[in-house]
Amino acid sequence: MKKIAVCDDEMYFLELATDIIDDYFSGEDLSVFTYNNKADFDKVFNADSDFFDIIIIDIKMPDISGIDFAKCIREKNNLVRIIFLTNYIEY
Repeated sequence: MKKIAVCDDEMYFLELATDIIDDYFSGEDLSVFTYNNKADFDKVFNADSDFFDIIIIDIKMPDISGIDFAKCIREKNNLVRIIFLTNYIEY
């Protein structure tokens, strides 16, 4: 089973990303977990840093930048795939 985390502070983009992921992986055994802040994500990730296969992170969130968020993830797991998501053209 693939486990994917999506971290974005905007509910609309969490739902949109989940729909796109479900369509892309249609027919595969998949679980998508959504988080709208780093603190909620950390509760799961800190307990088991190998839990997720893919982590999708918004570049700009109120509590931490996506780049800094990814650095925190890399300190605990350097194999998980990280994908950045943004609505800002400059990124």
